[in-house]
Amino acid sequence: MATTNPTEPHDEKPKGCPYEGHAPEPWVPVEDIAGDTFSIYDRHGDFVVCSGGMESMGIDNEANAKLIAAAPTLLKENQQLREQLEVITDDLTAAYMAGVMKSDETINKLREQLAEAHGVLKAVRPYVTSHFKREAIDSVLATGTTDSSQEDG
Repeated sequence: MATTNPTEPHDEKPKGCPYEGHAPEPWVPVEDIAGDTFSIYDRHGDFVVCSGGMESMGIDNEANAKLIAAAPTLLKENQQLREQLEVITDDLTAAYMAGVMKSDETINKLREQLAEAHGVLKAVRPYVTSHFKREAIDSVLATGTTDSSQEDG
C-alpha cells in the first residue's frame, strides 16, 4: 500500500464539481508485484483504480497510472483556472462597459461644444473681417467641417 504524507492537500472538492465525491487527493501510482499493472491509491492508502494489461497494444501502463493519479490535481487546477477566468472576464466586461459609458459622455460633451462653437460662428459671422471669408463660415455651419481651401492666404 502507498504511504501518504499528512501535509499533502486537504480533501476539499471544487464548488459545483461534477466529479464530487472522488477519492481524496493526492493519488499515488504503485507498481504491483507482477510489474505489469499499477494500482492507484488515495492519500489514506485506500485503493482507487488499477491501470494495466495494455502493454500488448504499445501503451505504457506507468504513464497511464501517472496520468490517472494526477486527475484530482488536474481537476482542482482546472476549476481554479475557470474561477480566475470568470473573474478576469467580469473585470474586463466591467472595464469595457465603463469605457463605453465614458466614451458616450465624451461624445456628448463634444457635441455640446460643437453646438456652442456653431452658435459662436453664427454670432460672429456678420463681423468677419478680411481674415476669413464668409463662405468658409457658411461651409462650417452647413456641414460641420472646415474646408482649408476657403481660407485666406
